[in-house]
Amino acid sequence: MGFGGGVALRGEIENDPTATAGEKYVIVVSECGDGGDLGRTTLGFDNKFEFRDLKAGCKVVRILSFDERRLLHEERVLAQSDNVPVVIHMGAGKKNGAERSLPAGSAPTVSADGLRHPIPPKVLRALSETQRLTEAGHMEEAESKLQDVVKHNPNVWQAQLNLGAVQMKLGRPVEALASFDKAREIEPHSSMAAMDSAIALVVLRRIREAEGAAQQALTLDPSNQSAKALLDRLRAARERGLIKDAPEN
Repeated sequence: MGFGGGVALRGEIENDPTATAGEKYVIVVSECGDGGDLGRTTLGFDNKFEFRDLKAGCKVVRILSFDERRLLHEERVLAQSDNVPVVIHMGAGKKNGAERSLPAGSAPTVSADGLRHPIPPKVLRALSETQRLTEAGHMEEAESKLQDVVKHNPNVWQAQLNLGAVQMKLGRPVEALASFDKAREIEPHSSMAAMDSAIALVVLRRIREAEGAAQQALTLDPSNQSAKALLDRLRAARERGLIKDAPEN
């Protein structure tokens, strides 16, 4: 749901109009905390890159010159399970028409979901910490910290999503659904938020609504096999009379 490993981080470089045509770069990804590189690749002909099998969480993406002697750009991103690519604007590395090297950590923090909602560095650190707490099984502490994050940063949809994931693990699907719905309200393009809502709705036996949320997840991301499988199972089970909506209160 909101957490997990084995995610892909994909994106593309959007050059400044003054950049040299066909210029090559080396893309390096690493953890936001201490640690070595997780992977590196030379930018493809279409200005796109992809890293697979990463652990979800905060990552640093660095763009180096082809000879790897200059750091041209650096951004922190939150790698999650969505397939929306990050877009890195190389224009941030220009000043008065001249290329300059950026000191580590100087670039703005961005979301790995299209830069629609930039995440402050402090919030990224908090999300990484709550993810570690969740992975360690400290759910109540993770929930408390996430509640504080969303209280002070109500428009960070990833925090709402992660809060819902923790609430599901704590066995509180009603609260989780409210968190997922808030994430969807803030970021309506998130297939993962729609899918998490679908799962919470299944637990609550709101089957037709679950089908609708799963269908939206699949529409947003046709490669979302989890959404497709859930949708197929729900429809088949309902048609065979194996499940039905919970009675309304």
